[in-house]
Amino acid sequence: MKHIKLSITLETIITRLFTAWIIISLCNSLYSADFLSLAFVERETLAFFLLKVFCLFIVLTLISGVQRSTLDVALLFLSTLLYSTRVVSGSDNVYLLAGVCLFNVFVLAYYYPVLKEILSRLPMPKNIVWIGIILLGIALTLFIFFTTLCRHQLGRTSTFDMGIFIQMFHNMREHGTMITTCERNELLSHLNVHTSLFYYILLPFYAIFPSAGILLFLQAAAILIGFFPLLLLCRQFGFSKKSMLLVACIYGLAPAVSGGCFYDFHENVFLIPLLLSLFYSLERRYFIRTLLFALLVCSVKEDACLFVIILGAFSLFSKQYYKEGGCLLGIGGGAMAISFSYLSSHGEGLMTNHYSNLVSESEEGLLAILHTLVSNPGYLFTQMFQEEKIPFLIIVLLPLLTLIICTKKYSRFLLLIPFLFINVLPSYSYQHSVFYQYVFGPCMFLLYLCMLNAADLKNTEQNRRMLYCAVFACYAFVSQIIPKSYYLKDYKEYPKQVAAIKELSNILPKEASISANTFLVPQLAKRDTIYMIDGTIVERDTIYDTDYAVFDTRSGYQDDNMEDEIKRYEQEGYTTYLEKPGVYIILQASTSK
Repeated sequence: MKHIKLSITLETIITRLFTAWIIISLCNSLYSADFLSLAFVERETLAFFLLKVFCLFIVLTLISGVQRSTLDVALLFLSTLLYSTRVVSGSDNVYLLAGVCLFNVFVLAYYYPVLKEILSRLPMPKNIVWIGIILLGIALTLFIFFTTLCRHQLGRTSTFDMGIFIQMFHNMREHGTMITTCERNELLSHLNVHTSLFYYILLPFYAIFPSAGILLFLQAAAILIGFFPLLLLCRQFGFSKKSMLLVACIYGLAPAVSGGCFYDFHENVFLIPLLLSLFYSLERRYFIRTLLFALLVCSVKEDACLFVIILGAFSLFSKQYYKEGGCLLGIGGGAMAISFSYLSSHGEGLMTNHYSNLVSESEEGLLAILHTLVSNPGYLFTQMFQEEKIPFLIIVLLPLLTLIICTKKYSRFLLLIPFLFINVLPSYSYQHSVFYQYVFGPCMFLLYLCMLNAADLKNTEQNRRMLYCAVFACYAFVSQIIPKSYYLKDYKEYPKQVAAIKELSNILPKEASISANTFLVPQLAKRDTIYMIDGTIVERDTIYDTDYAVFDTRSGYQDDNMEDEIKRYEQEGYTTYLEKPGVYIILQASTSK
């Protein structure tokens, strides 16, 4: 007994007490959903809690012995990981997420030497990494697809932008044009709003499976496809199997990669596999492939040309790939000039209103934005570091933070430009949120920068930083993305509402023209003519002359002016055709047949 007292060290005692404390806290949290509240504390006395911690400490000592063992650190790491996950799952508070990650930094930094030894001993079967990555990719794809599909079938997708694209693909399938009526409540081509020719590449899939479901599946599959060029990049950079698994976790779990999928459907998500393929082609110096993927990136949207331009500048100044860099600048600049010229002369012009905070009262257009960017860097800082943007910066950068700045090759910071210009600088609130489409492309540049920096690190330091990033990505995913699973829960809880929403598209004739509230437009958009009922009906005292008008009567989804809008239609001779109480009411024009 005397020998035991002399052999056990203070560090061993602290480690085991810390482990026991975390494990007991984890177990306690599993018994209640409100474990983060002060009321939870009152359910157990301090004496009883400490008794449980002490008893577990004794058990751990009996298991591990009196000397410090790798089992202590393994249990501490595992219990910290599980309890931290439990804490962030209890709230989507971004600052709580940051605090938990900071706590983990201290734990991982102090115990990493022993943890590294433990991880090095773990058996790594030949195909376990590939199996793990495949399972992660499939699980993520299925989660995104079924969650977003349930959201749509619950009638929670809106005209902007699900309704627009359903009608657009319907017309592309019927006669090859991107004509819509609900995008601006008038007949026009979507190409007059965005030069998104990439949609024609997706058209064959929709032609075979003409439904909203195939669009949502393709969106989820885009992230799955992105794993392939990502892993090719890992091999190009010489990453070990463990590092490849960590990179896959960072990519798959980072909220900025998947968050935008939960807001309807957008072409921007296809920038993920396209940009990763472009990066790989550039790294391998596959000239023709590089040019091909550059053209594909430009076809996604007019502002995607900026990505090709930035990559061209990076190729010139950082990699000294003069041939590739010059061609990328030419393709990006040329495609941007053509797109901007077309939108200015034949379309609705450029959406510079997203950058209204960078345009002075006496100027307008792109030159005004450029003037501000060049002449007043101090003002740019006031626009980037605003209170409302801090949570966004935390969510995006946490899974990448330990790798972004660990380089002395400052020319690589050119890869930060898309993120700063598209997401951080604008005043348009949707552009600094991970739950909208604007973050997909810039996030790939951030990931590419991290991989370049990681490739320069020694193997030990590389694994350590990647482990931090993977753990933080896991916490961020649990905190921000997993809560979206409530759509799956609501789908089961409201079967009658789901059935009524599904039935809606079959009630009305396919050839009929319809006006509808925004959350019902996507359910009815597979037709030639559909308009979104909005405030202009009341403001201008006019209606959309359609065969039917459909009003959303669900609580929380009704238009503020719904009663006035219904009265206005009734004044024009519309009568009730069908009503599903608490879901929708359909009015029919007196001339409808």
